[in-house]
Amino acid sequence: MKKDYLPLLLIPVLAAVAFPLVGSWTSWVTLSVAGLAMGLMIFVMASGLTLTFGLMDVLNFGHGAFIAVGAFVAASVMLALGAWMGADSLALNLAAIGVASVDELFRDIPAGVRFDRELDEIRTISRSGKQVIAELEVIHPDRQLLLESTGDLSGEWDSDRLTQVIPNLVANALQHGEGAVSVVAQEHGDGVILQTHNQGAPIPGAALKSIFEPMVRLPEQNGDKNATGLGLGLYIAHEVVAAHGGTIRVTSIEKEGTTFTVQLPRHPPRKTDRRQPHPPP
Repeated sequence: MKKDYLPLLLIPVLAAVAFPLVGSWTSWVTLSVAGLAMGLMIFVMASGLTLTFGLMDVLNFGHGAFIAVGAFVAASVMLALGAWMGADSLALNLAAIGVASVDELFRDIPAGVRFDRELDEIRTISRSGKQVIAELEVIHPDRQLLLESTGDLSGEWDSDRLTQVIPNLVANALQHGEGAVSVVAQEHGDGVILQTHNQGAPIPGAALKSIFEPMVRLPEQNGDKNATGLGLGLYIAHEVVAAHGGTIRVTSIEKEGTTFTVQLPRHPPRKTDRRQPHPPP
């Protein structure tokens, strides 16, 4: 593999360009070494904060870059306000620091929010599955919920919408099924497959034909006459999956149980309308 040495030339090139501005050879060497030391200090501090907050699950490891960028932006602003920083007035000194801090926040926060959004979209399936299982275990302590995830589950998805799929499918399995409910997420070629499975009486064939239609409630396979719901859960799941260019189907056999299978492409088509027709049973 061909190595790219161009980034390694950045520091010596910048140092060479700065030499005419400094004039003195000794001052140039001193300032260059001091700049490298300051850069190394910022890098070490950013790495330490990232590691500490990352292990505490307060900050994602990827956000460490923004700590270093923020420090660089603030230092650049204070350098531009050198007259204020070097003044004998404490008010001017604090004003320079304040301006640098505000400028750093306005530059760094939007980039960090967008970066966090991208991370959410990448981690949607695995994180959503764990969160759903944890919440539903509290609500249904008498039911066993199993989660299995393998492979690369990343993709370019709308995390706010996709997180509605797993809760609706698992809630449907708990309401209409019996015994343990399993959730399996795994990579599949250039996409991801998500399956929920439960035992119990099969879904009648007549119900399968309209199972993803709105305002349709399934028969009480498990005999629970007090089951609640508006019949929108599976419809919402279907529409969200279709909007991502994916498919959702169901199989329900007496000896094998009921399985909902969602298949999502990692890179949904860039179209205004990605909706698919309701699949046949």
